[in-house]
Amino acid sequence: MRNVVVCLVGACGLAAAAGAQPILPVADLTSGATVGSSIFAQGVNGGAQRAFWDFWTFSANAGDVIGIHVRRIDQGLDPMASVVFGNVTGLDRTTEITDDGGAFNWTGPGLSPVIASGDDDIDQPGPFGDPDFGFVAPATGVYSFIVAGFLSTEPFPENGYAYTARVTGSTVPNPGAAAMLGLAGVVATRRRRR
Repeated sequence: MRNVVVCLVGACGLAAAAGAQPILPVADLTSGATVGSSIFAQGVNGGAQRAFWDFWTFSANAGDVIGIHVRRIDQGLDPMASVVFGNVTGLDRTTEITDDGGAFNWTGPGLSPVIASGDDDIDQPGPFGDPDFGFVAPATGVYSFIVAGFLSTEPFPENGYAYTARVTGSTVPNPGAAAMLGLAGVVATRRRRR
C-alpha cells in the first residue's frame, strides 16, 4: 500500500507542476449521508468560475429515482446544483471541463451533458432559494454533480459560505445480483434451444 501512496503523491506533484487542477470530489454521497462543505466565490457562469465549483459523486442503477438536496447553512449563500452521468474524479477542471453556459451546461471526457439541475426550488432565508430536485437515473454507474454560488451576497466570508449536500434514492449496483441475472439468462437460453 505504501508504494501506491507514493505513486499517487508523485502523480499529483506532476499535475500541480503542469498547472493542472485535478478534480477531487468533496465526497461520494451514495450512502445517503448529509455532508457539509463551503463555497468561496461565485462560480455559475464563465470558464474561470468552474474553479469555485464543489464536485460530488454517487452511484445509481438505471431507473433509480434520485433526489439532490442542497441546503445553505449561511444565509448569504445562493446555491445551485446540476448533475451529469459519469465520474469527474481526476479530470482537470481547467482544461477538461467545458462549461458553455456555465454551471447549467457543463460536461467533460466520459461525462454526459447535464441531466438535471436545481436552483431556488426550496424557499430559504437569504438570497433566493436552495436546490432540491430529482430525476430518474438513465444508466447504471457513477454520477457527478456540482454545487456553485449563483447570486450570493458578496463579498464572500474568509471561510466561505457553508452548506450541506445529500443524495437520496441512490443504490450501489450489486455484483452478486448481476451475476445471478446473467446465470438465469444462460439457463433460459439453454431451455429454449431444447
